[in-house]
Amino acid sequence: LLIAILLSWAAAQSWFVLEQFVAQNQRDSEQALQISSSIQELGERTVNLERSTRQFMVLNDPVLRERFNENVARSLAIIERLEAIPGEPLEKLPDAWRQSIEGLSRELSQSAPRIELLAELVPYLNRLAEINNEMAHKGRRWIDRKHAAMLTELEQNRLHLAGLVVAAVVGAFLVALTMSWWLSRPIEHLERSIERLGESKFDEPVIVRGPADLRRV
Repeated sequence: LLIAILLSWAAAQSWFVLEQFVAQNQRDSEQALQISSSIQELGERTVNLERSTRQFMVLNDPVLRERFNENVARSLAIIERLEAIPGEPLEKLPDAWRQSIEGLSRELSQSAPRIELLAELVPYLNRLAEINNEMAHKGRRWIDRKHAAMLTELEQNRLHLAGLVVAAVVGAFLVALTMSWWLSRPIEHLERSIERLGESKFDEPVIVRGPADLRRV
């Protein structure tokens, strides 16, 4: 029973450590996928924003302005997803992107759609592209750090599990050794008592300690 308890304890601890590692790895993988896909989608939205801005300033078409507003709304939804990721892996870049797009929308609303005024909006568009590149760089660095941390945790868990297995095996060996000693001592006492009886030494009491079965014998 003691050996079974030791081995069960080692198995339960190993299962618990493995479950924790798998859960953490799954969370990190989901966050990494969310960051990569969101940044890629944001880059595509930024290209659409620039295209609709230039077209609107040249053609003054309300449909193009509506398309611009739609791209802004979807881009801000992506920014909210990035800001909701725990730990702020992109730091203040999502907020900087939001401020830039708000500035671009404000300038676009105040300026008359003329091709001459397009140069005033170019800095905002360039800034959006720069922030996208910075977010992509920081996102890759964050994913690399998470990957390195995962490998470090994996090695620590491997050593921990190895220690658990060694502890369980050593504990089982000690339990078996102790039980062997506990059983062998009464048998030796019984053997000596039989020898004394054979020598007619009936004045010495027969005392056998240990399991009840051996005491009855």
